[in-house]
Amino acid sequence: MKQKGKTLWQVVVLLSFVLNFSSCKDDKNEDAKLPFNPSEKIEISGFNPESAGGGANFFIYGKNFGTDASIINVTVNDKEAVVISADGTTIYCMVPTNAGTGHVKVTIGTEVSGTQEAISEKEFQYQGALRVGTLLGWVDRDNNSSTTNGSFEEAQFQEPAWLCFGETTDEIYVTQQTTAIRKIDMKNRIVETLFPRTGGVTNGARTLAFSTQYDTLYVSNDQDNKEEAAVSYALKRESYKQVRKLISGRKCNGADIHPVHGDLFYNCYDGGELYRWDRETQTSDFLFRAGDIMWEYYVQFEPDGNFAYLVSRNKHYILKSFYDWKTHRLAPPSVFVGSRDKAGYTDGVGTAAQFRGPNQGCFDKNKNFYICDVDNFKSMNDTKGHLAGDRALIHLAKLIRHYADENCVTARLGGDEFMLYFTEDAEKKGADVIGKIQKEFAIAMKTSNPDLDITISAGGALRNAGEDFKDLYKKADTALYLAKKEKGQLKIYKEQ
Repeated sequence: MKQKGKTLWQVVVLLSFVLNFSSCKDDKNEDAKLPFNPSEKIEISGFNPESAGGGANFFIYGKNFGTDASIINVTVNDKEAVVISADGTTIYCMVPTNAGTGHVKVTIGTEVSGTQEAISEKEFQYQGALRVGTLLGWVDRDNNSSTTNGSFEEAQFQEPAWLCFGETTDEIYVTQQTTAIRKIDMKNRIVETLFPRTGGVTNGARTLAFSTQYDTLYVSNDQDNKEEAAVSYALKRESYKQVRKLISGRKCNGADIHPVHGDLFYNCYDGGELYRWDRETQTSDFLFRAGDIMWEYYVQFEPDGNFAYLVSRNKHYILKSFYDWKTHRLAPPSVFVGSRDKAGYTDGVGTAAQFRGPNQGCFDKNKNFYICDVDNFKSMNDTKGHLAGDRALIHLAKLIRHYADENCVTARLGGDEFMLYFTEDAEKKGADVIGKIQKEFAIAMKTSNPDLDITISAGGALRNAGEDFKDLYKKADTALYLAKKEKGQLKIYKEQ
């Protein structure tokens, strides 16, 4: 008999409230929707993803799974997984926490009917899940905060602009651009103010950098008086609580220490200049101009000191400057990624990529550089506060739950990612549901945030019989890319 095929719509909410979803065409998969047959073997043909962390959505593909999730047991490396649903050829479950690496085992049946068991040929590779949450700090119901010291439960922040680790990861130091330099004690879960805004010494603190021995903390200072501090410093022997002027100058918005030689490099916004501080002569050595006038950028050295990235916040691109180990100078930079004055949210290589207001970045152990920039959803968080962003997510989740009927399984994939899994009449119903969600969400956002443009774009792909999930997802992602260009649209992948 003809059965409707498995249908998957995946809805992924990106930072600008962009949704990605996928679906599949009705096909003649005779195993779909058939009940489990205890007299026949079950088979595992594969699973997706092949590597993930605890709580990730997990799909197991095969035969004779049946549709009764209550009689299905799934283990990953002998750790039991939560089974959500099954449709005969696919089991939808969650990766168990701390599962480790090992085989996937599926057991189906009861003591009365008898059971069948199958073990995957390939091992699942477990990865610790990356999760983003609030470390500390909070706002009141009116979205107000203050500079408050105390326990993690009590502490509050105002305009945190930069953070860096101290000598150990138990210490985190934070600039509040117009108010103070703060210290987060991770071990004792305490926040304290090292020193408040102090005249021209820390009047507009922007970035922090430690000396190679961690005996000195350097603070770049963005202020308007050329006689006041461009760079200040505080000493470890004084618990970094006394700050003094090191270099005079206007509008320094970035400074960093060479990780090997300990040289100090700092900039000036007015002319885009970069300087090296000569510790012996106590003078500044002009190196080059990163651009022309009004060039706001941060200086961040690669961990081995071979080069520095110059992250231009107001010009929306990143430069790269190589370090001369003989002269201890940085060479004039070249464009690394992005294009000058061309803001956007485009992934790509070199100048094909686009940023909008790139900010502080960090290196991982493999020297990869991770950086934040500003997009529509981030704009909501910055303008309205993180509670407003959270409320928007909550509203979207409510809409998804409202329109998901008994033939639709929903899940949050983590962060801002959601999934809707339709099992009946998916192509028509999926388009209808996404359309309603887009419309109602847009109305709600315009009502509560009339000054912001927050939309839902959606990209879908129709699944062909026997098509691998990875291929399906790639199609949906391609459609999403096209939908994002027009914003607020629904695009369905078309076969070439």
